[in-house]
Amino acid sequence: MVPVAMRKCTKASGVTLVELVLVIILLSVLGTVVISTVGDSGDAARYEETRRRMEELRRAILGDDTRDPEGKRQNFGYHGDLGQLPSKLTDLITPQAPAWSYNSTYGVASGWRGPYLKTQQGAQIDKDVWGKSFDYQPKANPPFLRSLGSDGVAGGVLYGQDLQINFPTNERLSTVRGIVTAGDLRLAGRTVEIRYPVAGVLTMTSAVTDANGSLSFPNIPFGVRALNVTNPPPAMGPKQIVVDSSDYLIPNSMLNYHAAAESMSWIPGSDEVGGIDENWVFVGIKNDHSSILQAKQVTVTWDRTATATEGYLTRFSVGGEIQAFNPPIVSGTTFPVNATQIFLPNTPVTSLELRFSKNANGTGELNYNGCNFWVTFQWTTNVPNDTVFWNTPCKGNC
Repeated sequence: MVPVAMRKCTKASGVTLVELVLVIILLSVLGTVVISTVGDSGDAARYEETRRRMEELRRAILGDDTRDPEGKRQNFGYHGDLGQLPSKLTDLITPQAPAWSYNSTYGVASGWRGPYLKTQQGAQIDKDVWGKSFDYQPKANPPFLRSLGSDGVAGGVLYGQDLQINFPTNERLSTVRGIVTAGDLRLAGRTVEIRYPVAGVLTMTSAVTDANGSLSFPNIPFGVRALNVTNPPPAMGPKQIVVDSSDYLIPNSMLNYHAAAESMSWIPGSDEVGGIDENWVFVGIKNDHSSILQAKQVTVTWDRTATATEGYLTRFSVGGEIQAFNPPIVSGTTFPVNATQIFLPNTPVTSLELRFSKNANGTGELNYNGCNFWVTFQWTTNVPNDTVFWNTPCKGNC
């Protein structure tokens, strides 16, 4: 028989062991919960920080929508400066060739002008917060930047799921459209040039207006670009446009010869044609400058068919001062003015006369009804050149 004292001791020891096991199990469960909670909290913070870093990389590559006081976007990032995506993320902070340079002729710039990210010494911009390399694919369709999350593998759930930013075409490249006009008249056959960067080098592409005066340039990278009309003369521009949408329409004033005129203007209603076969052209012009001006040389350009220049200029006259040409001259010719005619400020009294021939020897006549004319004055002072444009009224056979 077991003594009573021993029986009590054995019973007490058994209860204590069970309780101890229960406590150990409870502590283990609580520890697992705490570790899981702390781990999730850490991954949540890393996940959001990785998202923030990716947004910074996106702004560095494509710029942002910040506008200046005139409402124009100015920051187009690496892509706007070089016309392409970086081949690798470190290109955003490592100088690339060519370096940024400004073209004073066209008023636009191109080339690398980074760093495009503000980074601390030794920072690795090509890694996420877990220390894993970003998956950056600039040649994919669409190009993208991706972090594989906390687990480092594609897919996943919660904080292990992927984070991805795309760089679609409609956020990088534009179809630039426009219409070349002279007042309300649309001009066909006009060559327009646009300048933009390709691999950082300022590059020119041209287009010719169709029968409606329309043109388009595909795949122009967002940014500040330069436009000018070159052929047939006279030239217009260069002018700067801010391309900031996938379908960008050039403001009408940018490609309008009326808007291109400086401070010499035609007097509405004064233009007419005359002569036996209406090959004499007359117009009244006005000096809108605040000072007296005297012409040094003049360029006369005309467009008889709206698609080609025809005929020869035999006589140029301003204010009754006649200048004859023998042999006659072709459209776009610049010649010195031998008259002493001056242009008084804000005084619409000066008359301009042009006479034309059909042939280079000065014979034959052409009908100049409904034609376009540009007369560009270069002054004896440092006042910029002025172009007077007008369109003769269309009478009879135009």
